[in-house]
Amino acid sequence: GLDPQQDSPFYGELPGGQNDFVSAFESNMYRLPMAKHDPKSTDFIVVKQGNQWFLREIGSLYVAGQTHPLRKVPAPNSKEHTAFVN
Repeated sequence: GLDPQQDSPFYGELPGGQNDFVSAFESNMYRLPMAKHDPKSTDFIVVKQGNQWFLREIGSLYVAGQTHPLRKVPAPNSKEHTAFVN
């Protein structure tokens, strides 16, 4: 966790007080805040499996915020990309 004097690892301000927690997803490439939402009874997921389609209830729902990149991704055919590939 963060101490009160530490800056947030995310862009911008996040809602909540000093003692509130923010869920996050982090990998080697990026970090992003996540917020739990309560799905409505009219919300569902459409799943395609082969040629069949299914409607599934949503058990839990999380919404992801703006991604914070942790690694630089070089443009294709740039000097950095060529050096990385070779």
